[in-house]
Amino acid sequence: MGKWLILLETSSAKIEDGNWGKLLANGVTGWRFPSVSQGGHVKNATVLIVEDDLTLAAAVAGVLADAGFVTTRATDGQQALQAFFSLRPDIVLLDLGLPLLDGQIVIERLRDLSPATPIVVLSARAELSERVRALQGGADDFIFKPFSNEELVARLWARLRNT
Repeated sequence: MGKWLILLETSSAKIEDGNWGKLLANGVTGWRFPSVSQGGHVKNATVLIVEDDLTLAAAVAGVLADAGFVTTRATDGQQALQAFFSLRPDIVLLDLGLPLLDGQIVIERLRDLSPATPIVVLSARAELSERVRALQGGADDFIFKPFSNEELVARLWARLRNT
């Protein structure tokens, strides 16, 4: 995995004026502007919601938007990896029972792409073996369905606070 440059300016002009080649030569593979800390929370933190139930995904996106998050959604494992690569979200909220690529495989691939990005599993799979497998595979937290909106928001903020 390459290095990422976090820009502290409001324009990408410094990147576009010829410095990009030098950055690539030094292993930098991407850049983004940082989220702004506000009262211990990250303002406009981006959440990638990976959920194949469209109704649930829309409801979760609404709850998170009300809590100050910026959300994007993916409905299967392949879309999740593509969205993660292009968006580089601050945190991932991931269901395990996904079409095309199981959530456990997505966790492992996300960890290869970004070891530091928090991954919170939101799943109806309540068996101890599933929870342990997800956590050992790279997930940072596990929330059961059905869930409390307040707890979901609190856990996401807590994970971001610890990054």
